Amino acid sequence: MRIINLIATKEQRENILANNLQPGKFDVVVTTFEGCRICLSALVKFKWEYLIVDEAHKIKNEESQISKKLR
Repeated sequence: MRIINLIATKEQRENILANNLQPGKFDVVVTTFEGCRICLSALVKFKWEYLIVDEAHKIKNEESQISKKLR
């Protein structure tokens, strides 16, 4: 599997988003809730088959902005 680790510093994230987060270049993206929030504009461009959220309590409110975007 080709895995992208978005748990990174700002500079590393910018490089990953520019060079690795491209269609056909990865199978899995691993990040934190905060990483998802920070990179949301890049992540919503893909049709995800699965989304696993360890910190589900942060999206419990279905009306919250992040909850709507993740859904």
